[in-house]
Amino acid sequence: MKTETREPEDVSQDILRKGQELVAQIQAMLDETDRLYRQHGLDRGSARRFLESGSLSPAQKAKAEQELEQFLQEVERDIERDLSNTRSASRESAKPKFRAMRI
Repeated sequence: MKTETREPEDVSQDILRKGQELVAQIQAMLDETDRLYRQHGLDRGSARRFLESGSLSPAQKAKAEQELEQFLQEVERDIERDLSNTRSASRESAKPKFRAMRI
């Protein structure tokens, strides 16, 4: 069985590239959100002020807090999973490789 081994620098570059892709995706989502706010005559600050103003009913506020908590838990699980995968990949590449000696 042949396993692929990667140098730590390659893994680091891969993680950096994925991080940059994620930042670009987040920026695109923020740009789209800003575009939608402008399209409807809103700005991000006024939406935030509305959410924090207390104009929400207790049930709406509880639901929003629950959804936010679920989202944060999902993000935390994703980060832990990615870190675990990265650690196991690093351990695999750090294992010594033995070759049979020819006599």
